[in-house]
Amino acid sequence: MSQEESNTSDNTDKLSIGFVGGATLNSFNFNGMMLGFSSGAYFKYQLSPALDLQPELKYSMLGGVRRNAIQDYSSIGGNVNSIELFNRGVQISTVDIPVLLRFSPSAFRTENFTPRILAGGYFAYAFDLTEHQDKLFNFSDGTRVFTSGLIQDVSDYYEKGNYGFIVGFGLEFTGATNAFGIDLRYRQGINESSLVGFAPEYMAGSIRMSSLSIDFSFQIFH
Repeated sequence: MSQEESNTSDNTDKLSIGFVGGATLNSFNFNGMMLGFSSGAYFKYQLSPALDLQPELKYSMLGGVRRNAIQDYSSIGGNVNSIELFNRGVQISTVDIPVLLRFSPSAFRTENFTPRILAGGYFAYAFDLTEHQDKLFNFSDGTRVFTSGLIQDVSDYYEKGNYGFIVGFGLEFTGATNAFGIDLRYRQGINESSLVGFAPEYMAGSIRMSSLSIDFSFQIFH
């Protein structure tokens, strides 16, 4: 084997590809959480025996719960005095690109078991944003009408791009041909997600997204 072929083989041995996905608990910087999920692929490259670089490409369902609010129309003088909004949950579909460094302390590694400390960043692009809500209509004649399960497109009220950091802990189990992993990850958005200056009052307010997730991975190539 030539030197060039040997180097190519060594680089290939350091690369692994697999599936990654799991369940997430998502929130804004308010009380309340929403269940979501993610699914995609990872590409892992061994930088050293103790350190891996792992970019991922995933579809993620993120979001959070918003506070109850009132839309006041009394000054207009129409049939509706106000609309009260309840049970507001925002679902955000994103293309998600995390990039992680995975450190494994040598003192805890075995042939088939590797604990890892995770740290890195992510960028997510939102392509679909909807708010699920209940509404109570207060009419000027005193009548009140309640409607539930409404869905509103809120794409105009949120930033499409979101970025932040990820920290966590993982366990990897290595078999004869494949590896299986489980991670616990905390993710915190850094940038402002709400288009505060352009949203109506009931949509305004500073928002930063965060999530806690359990991710499972399965290696398909090494």
